[in-house]
Amino acid sequence: MILFQKSSASALIRAFLWLFLGCFVQFPVFSQIVSRSVVPSPLFVGDTALFRVEFNSKKPFLPEDFSGEFFLKTDFPPFLAFQNHALVRSASLSSLPPKKDSLYSYLLLLKITVWQEGSLDFPVFDAGALVQYSRGGEAAFPVQRIELSSVNVESALTRSPSISFLPHRSPLFLKGTAFVLLFFAFLLLCGTFFLILFFLRFRAFSSKWQTVFFHVRAKKNARRALKNLKKLKKTNATYSDSAFCKELQNIVRSFLEKKCAADFSALTSFEIKTKIAALFENEIESFACFFSVLYRTDAVRFSCGDFALLPDERASLLDCVSKSIFDFLKKKEDL
Repeated sequence: MILFQKSSASALIRAFLWLFLGCFVQFPVFSQIVSRSVVPSPLFVGDTALFRVEFNSKKPFLPEDFSGEFFLKTDFPPFLAFQNHALVRSASLSSLPPKKDSLYSYLLLLKITVWQEGSLDFPVFDAGALVQYSRGGEAAFPVQRIELSSVNVESALTRSPSISFLPHRSPLFLKGTAFVLLFFAFLLLCGTFFLILFFLRFRAFSSKWQTVFFHVRAKKNARRALKNLKKLKKTNATYSDSAFCKELQNIVRSFLEKKCAADFSALTSFEIKTKIAALFENEIESFACFFSVLYRTDAVRFSCGDFALLPDERASLLDCVSKSIFDFLKKKEDL
């Protein structure tokens, strides 16, 4: 019974000693933060700050023969957790000269753009997990908790002591701008003047233009008719009286239609004469030859041979139509 009591007392003493050591004694860790800094200071909204963290580790984060900066990935999940307030632009890890006690020294650099005004605290992240993530999860690395320095971000308006609107100033003109503006104003004024003048005389201008257009169209119509008459004169021997009269009447009808701007295809020769007499009451005598040719060709075409053409009548009909067209053409040229 006495032995059992001694054993229980010894166990309680050992448990108490372990509890005391766990509460008040720190065991050595594999790594430790040496220094932290951030530049520039003060920070304003939109600035990009350089966060510098130097730490020691008993185990390597980088190969011993590696020199220079090892660039880390910026899409590390802990970085994305605060991207609404700040954005990690770049991250790199580089080796420093070894310290005492055979510790590995490293420098972690983070370039972060801050977006939120006020005090900004960054969440703690593991540097070992960051290196492992950047190297594609090749191997496990020692745990190194990194806590960046808290920063106070000021408004961009505080950069300048003046927050009121600047006084009004007249616009600045380049050399020669006034001359160019005056020149364009003069051109605009002249253009407006000629435009008003044009509208005031629009009726006279329109009437003159219509007259010129009518003369050009009349000359074109006369030249086309004369060309067709010349062609018919060369080939009239191959036509019968009826066929010749049909071709000649087509030429005359086409000429009269374009001259009178009317459709005569469904009208008889007498109806054509009546319509032309109404349109050209004072010039009806100029159309006498055309009327006689229309009547004569109708008689030959529809008489079944009773009114055949005389030996020299074809030439006289062609000459009569040609002379009348020439007279119209000469009259237009005189105008």
